[in-house]
Amino acid sequence: MIKVLFVCTGNICRSPTAEAIFRKKVAEAKLDDVIFSDSAATSGHHVGETPDVRAQLACRKRGLDIKEHRAREIAPEDFAKFDLILVMDWENLTDLQHRSPPQFKHKIHLLMRYANDYDAAILDIMMPGMDGIEVLKRTRAAGKRLPIIMLTAKSEVSDKVEGLDAGANDYLTKPFAAKELLARIRAMTRAATAIDATTLGVGNVRLDTASYTLVGPLGEEHLANREFQLMELFMRNAGTRMPTERLMLEVWGEDAPEGANVVWVYISYLRKKLTALGANVVIRASRNQGYSLEVVEGDEQA
Repeated sequence: MIKVLFVCTGNICRSPTAEAIFRKKVAEAKLDDVIFSDSAATSGHHVGETPDVRAQLACRKRGLDIKEHRAREIAPEDFAKFDLILVMDWENLTDLQHRSPPQFKHKIHLLMRYANDYDAAILDIMMPGMDGIEVLKRTRAAGKRLPIIMLTAKSEVSDKVEGLDAGANDYLTKPFAAKELLARIRAMTRAATAIDATTLGVGNVRLDTASYTLVGPLGEEHLANREFQLMELFMRNAGTRMPTERLMLEVWGEDAPEGANVVWVYISYLRKKLTALGANVVIRASRNQGYSLEVVEGDEQA
């Protein structure tokens, strides 16, 4: 029998919920007789307690019942007993890697390692264990290109630059309105669609990243190096408003000239080429907030 263990910090919300979903999937696949699952905590703070009421309600809405569950702490023998140990976050992973005997470390993995169809991610910089910046760097290093928004109480420009440099698509400072967060998530998830390994698409235009060619209904345009870098940045972050400082930093880097005029000049070049191609996307300017690539209807222009 294959044995799978789900682990979080307290075993009163995330891990019992994940295990309940997994158990339902196993039952639907008629594999109850070959797969066994359980859940546990890395700490003993909630041992014996029932699941958090909010977790119970969320499960109930989805046809799952976890009210009989009682929290328990992972035991030393669990590392040998279970074939796969799935943890909910990096802190859990680090904790169990330290506690596990060497011969069982290969069994411990992040649950999200097996989740490849999510649309976006929200990271808080001030997270326990591993901070959001480090999680972001590891995500990008693993080749994950999903849109990511950073949440933080830090409002200094240097903090924002650090997050954007690490690969974030957007940055939101606390406190913030829930409606604004949801709007930014919607904008990010409208971002560029990868057509294949070398092509990006937004609206009716395509960018060939191998040949630096922008293709639209009325033809194609070859882009110069800076034009290409700027257009690629816009397409990978379509719908996201990016400040001029970010555009300069990511496209020109340390070679960025003083002042924002150079950004405006290159955006003007791209706007002319998009118009010539009959594109239904425009580069919009927002006063004091930067630029964004947007899909428009009819003859609307930036």
